[in-house]
Amino acid sequence: PRRSRRRRRPPCRRHPPLAKSRSALVAGALTLALVVALVVVESRAGSPVVPAPGGHLGGAGGLFLALFVASFAVYVVELALVRRGARFTHVFVLACVIQLAPLAGPMFLSSDAWTYWSYARVHDPYSNTPSDDRVAARYAGTKYLHDTSPYGPAFSLASRPVGLTASASLAAWLFRGTAALCVLATTWLVARRRAFAAALVGWNPLVAMQFAGGGHHDALM
Repeated sequence: PRRSRRRRRPPCRRHPPLAKSRSALVAGALTLALVVALVVVESRAGSPVVPAPGGHLGGAGGLFLALFVASFAVYVVELALVRRGARFTHVFVLACVIQLAPLAGPMFLSSDAWTYWSYARVHDPYSNTPSDDRVAARYAGTKYLHDTSPYGPAFSLASRPVGLTASASLAAWLFRGTAALCVLATTWLVARRRAFAAALVGWNPLVAMQFAGGGHHDALM
């Protein structure tokens, strides 16, 4: 009888080498540290990147801009390290922390979240304007103050519950939290358990500051 030949199993490549994965995660942690530094600088009294009611900004802020450039440069290097090897679970968990970190600070750069809130408070956003609501009128962006809503009915309906609050800070935080969760959902959907795709979206400091920081509804779309 012929002897059955056992096929040699190829080496398991489900997980990358631990050393390569560790170097990628250390680099990702550096982006997290820089995002936290951005939040700390942003939270200082009189920060020029925090919008005042009506959407007025003081300027870019030298230290903030330097940290922002540094964080994006580190992010680009990290993508190269993740491509060499990293575990999806570790990358995605770190992405969650990076994208949620800006929620600890004030609203970043734009007053759009207040404008969404002002339209959510009026009776009919397609016939009324933010100036018709005494509570939200001082917070809405000045260019939208006397205009009807430019947003579609699906978003207007979805944002309606936020209009029930009379707190501008809570309303902005709700839009920012929703945007951050939408970014994480997008990260999961595009990644399909691929570490590089998860890092490409989830470790991006610009995405974190614009959505968890600014509350823009593009993430929901």
